[in-house]
Amino acid sequence: MVSRRYSYNSISIDDYLTNPQKYKAKDFGDLDLQGIYPILVASCIMLTPILNWSVEIREHARAIAVYWGLLMFTALVPTLVKFLKEIIPIH
Repeated sequence: MVSRRYSYNSISIDDYLTNPQKYKAKDFGDLDLQGIYPILVASCIMLTPILNWSVEIREHARAIAVYWGLLMFTALVPTLVKFLKEIIPIH
């Protein structure tokens, strides 16, 4: 799906090297977003078990873990929107 969305297979390196202005960054895909999204999802999923099962965090560092979770969630929402817009274009 990624290769169809970003046309990875249709761009030859020789054509790119002779005329790089013809291509936009979207032709090559946003690889940073594809790496950030699973990391944020895994972090948000692991927050609840960390808060419930870790006695040390529950007693001494609960506020830090909650703020960390809020930070992860606020980063996840715009990343999810951007990720879904690239998979399913909204016209």
